[in-house]
This record gives sequence, structure tokens and C-alpha cells, in this order.
Amino acid sequence: RAGWLIPQAVANSLWAFGRPAGGGVDVDAGAGRAVSGGAVRVVGDMAPQSVANSLWAFGKLAERGVDVDAGAVRAVSGGAVRVVGDMSSLALSTTLMGLGERARSGEGEVARAVGAVS
Repeated sequence: RAGWLIPQAVANSLWAFGRPAGGGVDVDAGAGRAVSGGAVRVVGDMAPQSVANSLWAFGKLAERGVDVDAGAVRAVSGGAVRVVGDMSSLALSTTLMGLGERARSGEGEVARAVGAVS
């Protein structure tokens, strides 16, 4: 449903998907695509903590071998660059944890986000 596409709902859904096995939910590929696509559409309106939580979730999903939409990661990484000045220390550390694995890949938007946050 289009009505759920508010930034906080997208970030919360991603966070729930990213929680460890046993504490999180099984991620259906279709649901993952829908929520990732939602992140792309609402990232411009995400609060700093929502950006941080989304990136953390993308990192956790990737660790679990879940195929994460690279376009969504790039879009939300760009959002981190936009809001970094308003991030709390918790949001900054959450963002770095989420970007950690992807930062090694050298993806442009992700590398810029890591640079801005660190």
C-alpha cells in the first residue's frame, strides 16, 4: 500500500528485517524489494536516525546474505551525506556500522557517506 510509505515506517521495516535471526523476521524477496524501493522514494524526507537505521539494516541484511538493492543503498547513503550535520553520536555510529562492509567495496555514494560521517 502506498500509504505506508512514510520515512519512519520504511526505516522501521528495514530495521525489523535487519534484526538477527530469532529476533528479526524472515525477509521475503518481494517484501525486501518493496521496502528498499520505498527507501529510495522517501529518503529525502528521512530524519537522521531513520537514515542511520536504514543503513544499519542494509548492512545487517547483507551480512545475512540477503540481496540488498544497491540503488537503495546508494540513495540512502546520499541521504546520510545530506543529514550528517544533524546526526547524533548514536546515529553516526549506527551509520558507520551499516556502511562498514559496503565501504570496502568503494561504491561512490557509500564512500562519500563514510567520508562525511567519519
